[in-house]
Amino acid sequence: ALTMCDRIAVMNRGRIAQIGTAEDIYERPATRFVAEFVGRMNALPATRDGDGKVLLWGGRQPLAAPPQGEFDLFVRPQRMRIVAPSEAVGEASLRVAGRVLRSVFVGDHVEVLVEGAGGQLTVEMPSGTALPAEGDEVAVVWPTGDSLAFTREAA
Repeated sequence: ALTMCDRIAVMNRGRIAQIGTAEDIYERPATRFVAEFVGRMNALPATRDGDGKVLLWGGRQPLAAPPQGEFDLFVRPQRMRIVAPSEAVGEASLRVAGRVLRSVFVGDHVEVLVEGAGGQLTVEMPSGTALPAEGDEVAVVWPTGDSLAFTREAA
């Protein structure tokens, strides 16, 4: 649908969740359901504390206007990159620390599974690039603007 249609309607339980162009649906999903349904996403548990700061994977993050309380930060795996834990990143980036669990070659990219204080996430790296080794301590970074915040659903 993303490559063949001018407009797409995503339905959830018989109701329209979002109507838009392929780019709108993919880049700016209106709901948590649409974000999870269209493309691959990492859902990182986060909390906004009483001071308005965002706690994500054990660290405070610069994120404007997140929801109150507990929420999930959605980030597409291809928007993330892996850097050395000591590498500096710009103020417009978010950063979490973790350890490489494994890497899986899937053709045009390699999926690197990273585990940290908040769980696990997947980073997609282009095939042919230098990969971190299993067990390496790494930082995962991405532009703040590539994050989507959705209220956490009850388990």
